[in-house]
Amino acid sequence: ADVSHLTPGQTLFLKWQAVGWASRLKAISFVLEGTTRPGVGRTKRRGDTSIKKFAEIESTVFEAPEAVTEGNCEIVIPEDAKSSNEDSNPRVQWRLKVKGVIRFWPDIDIAFPVHILPQNDL
Repeated sequence: ADVSHLTPGQTLFLKWQAVGWASRLKAISFVLEGTTRPGVGRTKRRGDTSIKKFAEIESTVFEAPEAVTEGNCEIVIPEDAKSSNEDSNPRVQWRLKVKGVIRFWPDIDIAFPVHILPQNDL
């Protein structure tokens, strides 16, 4: 699926393959996270950057060596998921977070923006 055009109820299929010192990777998981933050110019005080998490959909945490280095999983976008909206107050944002535990190295914590369209925009 193109993560720039997801809709409520759609399944996001993820596939990964670790390269390099993949044997140091002890666990990996994927989280779809929805947040709200004040819209630009609409905060009570300047600089208010309060972020509120309203959704967190986590895949299975993969810990078996063969599943950590290469695999696939699915995350289903909830039917009632709020659509992404940068122009509203509050702004609604989604992101796919990749989390990994690496032995003797800093852990992986990467986020990719995801745009969820309203159901009627297809």
